[in-house]
Amino acid sequence: MADTDRDDQLLAPYWAAARRDDAVQPSPDWMARVLADAERVQPVPGVAAPDPFWSQIFSTFGGWPGLGGMVAASAAGLWLGFAPVSFLSDPLAAVIGVDISYDLMPVNNLDFTASFEEG
Repeated sequence: MADTDRDDQLLAPYWAAARRDDAVQPSPDWMARVLADAERVQPVPGVAAPDPFWSQIFSTFGGWPGLGGMVAASAAGLWLGFAPVSFLSDPLAAVIGVDISYDLMPVNNLDFTASFEEG
């Protein structure tokens, strides 16, 4: 390890000079300016200003990654609303008032008949 006694002996005059009362002190004028500057930059207690609306929305979704996922999911939902897959009803047609029917099992191209009887 280090020779701490030797280090203390080398630094002893400097520590003694720092402990003296007649060491150089900052002027009272300079200390007053520093303290006035410190008081000027301290925050004022009170109610913080609210964040703008879009900033709150942005932070609610978790920043860019969350907002990107929300935009992708919204685009997919919008696409499914305007161009749904064949086995789902068309919500846009229901809003407009057009009747659309889907044949989920097209048997007109097949060469078999099915008869269902109860019992």
